[in-house]
Amino acid sequence: MFSRLTPIITVLVLLRFHQVQADYSPAFAGCINGGAVIDVDETIDNQSDANACARACYATETPRIYSFFKAGYFITDPEPTPRRRRDTNLDRRDQFVPPECLCTDIPVSHEVYEYGTSSQGEGYCSSDQYTSYVTASTFAFDDCYNSFDGDTDYKGAVAGVEGCFSLCKSDERAIIEPIESELTCYCGNFVGDAPVTFSGPGTCGPSNFLVYSHDANSAISSGFVKRQLRERLRISSKKRRATCPAPLTACNVAGVLDAFECINVKEELESCGGCLSGDFNDVHTAPGVDCTALPGIPRGGVTCTAGRCEAFACKKGYQLASNGTCLAL
Repeated sequence: MFSRLTPIITVLVLLRFHQVQADYSPAFAGCINGGAVIDVDETIDNQSDANACARACYATETPRIYSFFKAGYFITDPEPTPRRRRDTNLDRRDQFVPPECLCTDIPVSHEVYEYGTSSQGEGYCSSDQYTSYVTASTFAFDDCYNSFDGDTDYKGAVAGVEGCFSLCKSDERAIIEPIESELTCYCGNFVGDAPVTFSGPGTCGPSNFLVYSHDANSAISSGFVKRQLRERLRISSKKRRATCPAPLTACNVAGVLDAFECINVKEELESCGGCLSGDFNDVHTAPGVDCTALPGIPRGGVTCTAGRCEAFACKKGYQLASNGTCLAL
């Protein structure tokens, strides 16, 4: 039963929903040696900065966990050709190397973390370094600090920043330290008998601490976990995807597990309008129709046109209707 409070509750829910969406953002993950070998899944052109690169990497068909951005720069051309002198407005001896935006699910080694350029704890890297991000998280980067004190839960070594976020999803703080031997993770909170406090800020880099925070008790935390699970399931399902040349569709083979055949469902008599045994790539797609099995249809008396069965002859006792079906008399 609705009451006068219903519109107010609805508004509050909508406001909370928009707040959740706004809090789901990229998070700075450190400055990386510009010559580091990165296991790249995708590269994206024309990104203006590290934040834009992170958002672009998450917006790909398969959302990536990490992004690495290096700014564009000019290099000296020792022997510019006459044509190049004529065709460019740049200085005759300069050429521009465009920015890099690399997307991957594989974190880099702890050995390639370097000091950034800000002594105030901000996530700024030099132009010859990669600025790394976790592409989407409820955790927000606070600052880098020289040390911390208070109760924390030491989680040990992690493969990457996102790994620490996962371990600390029930806590308010995630603290990461790149050291010579590993990337270490601590979890903590703002309140308690000995809340976590920090000294600094300090330059982001080896042996200093990257500090992150989020609301561990809000709906966004559990929502983030659920969304990540959905993404993993979606990515896992893509490993099973089958590819057929256009205009064919990958259809399940009846009675055979993980097998498909390529069918033109716009014309195939026995799988008209869709896959008779289901679409191999999409379990939610409606199945097709076996035109030859429709009532009143004689052998050779029907076609599949544009995904629709159209009869042009009928068995005795049936009448051809204007919509291309056979109706019993």
